[in-house]
Amino acid sequence: MPDVIGWLEEQGLLKMFETLPEQLELPMLAGRFEEGDITVEAVDEQFCRLFDISCPERAVPVEELFQGKVYPLNLVPLRKALEKEGWSRNSWDIIPGEKEIVCTCRCDGTGRFFAVFEDRTEQLLNRRLFEIRDKILEMMELYEARELIKEILKETITFLDIDWNGIFLWDEAQGRWMLSVDEAKDTLGSSSSKSLLAFALALAETPDGPVPYAFGGLEISEGNRWTIPWKENAGKWKSFMKAAGIGSLSAGVLLTGKTPVVLVSLSKRSGGFARINGEVLKTFWPIMVSLFERNRAVEGIASLYPRDPVTGLYTSSMLKRIVSTETDRAKRYEYPLSFVVLRVSNIKDLTKKGGSKVCDETLKVIARQILGSVRNVDIAGRLDDSILLIMPHTPLEGAEVVAERIRERLKPLSPVPGLSLDVKTEVALFHEGLFKPEDFLAGVGLSSGIDRTGAKGS
Repeated sequence: MPDVIGWLEEQGLLKMFETLPEQLELPMLAGRFEEGDITVEAVDEQFCRLFDISCPERAVPVEELFQGKVYPLNLVPLRKALEKEGWSRNSWDIIPGEKEIVCTCRCDGTGRFFAVFEDRTEQLLNRRLFEIRDKILEMMELYEARELIKEILKETITFLDIDWNGIFLWDEAQGRWMLSVDEAKDTLGSSSSKSLLAFALALAETPDGPVPYAFGGLEISEGNRWTIPWKENAGKWKSFMKAAGIGSLSAGVLLTGKTPVVLVSLSKRSGGFARINGEVLKTFWPIMVSLFERNRAVEGIASLYPRDPVTGLYTSSMLKRIVSTETDRAKRYEYPLSFVVLRVSNIKDLTKKGGSKVCDETLKVIARQILGSVRNVDIAGRLDDSILLIMPHTPLEGAEVVAERIRERLKPLSPVPGLSLDVKTEVALFHEGLFKPEDFLAGVGLSSGIDRTGAKGS
């Protein structure tokens, strides 16, 4: 069987495709390649739109097309392709970290060339976003909150091909930024990351913002980010970065308040935090903020509000605060937040047959089973004779699976021989509406701001 071009030639149909380049509407460039220099003699509007440049009125060196642009241009692969006669096809980031293209070009023996460009940036970006999403979801099933933070930082080093991540905390007593002790013990970067660590520490000592504890060029305010995509356009930071071998940097505020927290990421290559990696960082940033906020909130509240002495779960007074905090986060960062309520419907029968202590024993059994069935980022607490489970970053369907799994596992675990546990579950999804934490706790999941699936029992 001939290939398509061979078939068209056999059928005498090749002339039908003389206008094919016009129909494809792909960015195209044409001109001459002589002694390593590329002179553009023809360019179409699609090419100019692709790179946001003005179409020239005369033949110009290719570099002149991009004059005045803030991004560096990588034309080395194009030059290497044009050194060969005939057709060639190459893929590379023509703007480092910002734009990935596929170039199909042909150069004849006289130096004339023709090139067609295909923008693959969106495909690459979407693939990376899906991959990092799946990886984070997988890690959320495996690690508790504190370990999850470290694992995400390690994963982004590999996934984004960057060189160093570090977390800095503001020490109010000493009036300086301190590298997290955990980070200092572990190598969150490549084996040659000492110079990067030194650079990050130096950044912490060079405040340049309107408040005393600014971090380099990062002003410490909620949600603030500081990114230098390319060292070539880093302004006053250029010489500083060049001396340390830094090509790109990203820093962002994870926590504010008296003890703010900053995440710093460094890459030796220029473009390391341009659009492609920048969009990936933007995707998991709310998760990092949420984890740090939850750690701070839980650690602070736990000292004021002890756990329930029977189950070891959080008390109702603490749950009220946690529900308010979690719903605020879910609204702010637009992630799903689900609730599961578990009740023992035959508790009276159990108590009648097993005695007054059976109620506490039953709640202990349920608590142990819940803690062994959910992620450590999930939160469980006692509400009288019910258990409330709060599940951040979990859609309704995921909560239903967890609720059913717990219910099935509880059936044979009754503290009273000969009488099984009849556990009813209700699953609810929070959404913005007339929802108030007080209403939720009063109704245990029955509120106008919650989508519920109804009760299930054994």
